Amino acid sequence: MKYTLEKKRELIDARPANQDISTYCNDIGISKASYYRWVNEINTDVNPKFIEITPSTDTDVINIEVNSVIIHVEPNYNSKLLIRLIHSLKQL
Repeated sequence: MKYTLEKKRELIDARPANQDISTYCNDIGISKASYYRWVNEINTDVNPKFIEITPSTDTDVINIEVNSVIIHVEPNYNSKLLIRLIHSLKQL
């Protein structure tokens, strides 16, 4: 079965921290070699880029600025959406 990079990322991120890789790979039906190859595909950026996160004037809001784009994170943010956004920003 072919997996998109996003699906690979989801599966890698979904492994419980307390579960060993062999067991997890058996559970999702892939080989350990595939798992490690996917990790390498996802982590191809050897020079990570850092972004500045600064609080706004409203203490409950976080502003994230990346290449002149400002992302306002409100107190009631969707955590899954923010995680997907962060994964996408890593690809820049």
